[in-house]
Amino acid sequence: GGKTKEEFWNKFMDQFSAKMNTVVMLEILDQVAESMPASEGLKLTEKYGEMASKASKDSQVAYDSQKAIALVRAGDMKQAREILDAVEEHLSDIDWSYGIDPAARSSFHRAAAFMYQEKNDPPSFYRESMRYLLYT
Repeated sequence: GGKTKEEFWNKFMDQFSAKMNTVVMLEILDQVAESMPASEGLKLTEKYGEMASKASKDSQVAYDSQKAIALVRAGDMKQAREILDAVEEHLSDIDWSYGIDPAARSSFHRAAAFMYQEKNDPPSFYRESMRYLLYT
């Protein structure tokens, strides 16, 4: 259950989070946050925002995408959409996005697909799911 993942994070992973590849750390963190109640998962995710923004563009894309998922889970579709729109704008700028890790792009499309699934928008969900698979 959720306690096991949360305990794993708090007692083990958190102490290594600053030394890990930030995108990989965020992928693990997402699994932990997903197992928690939505508001707690969002708080845990937000704790790593500053670290992600300082690390790289890859980690910023991954963090913003993960935060959008946490916001959707917490019921804040509007803020999630705003974050994903900003990420999409960056990713569509060839100069900004040149060299972005496919794992970071994948995290964006996963978040967009999740949001569209929750909004019950099948065509957009399908499109973003296919893009997610393209980068995964």
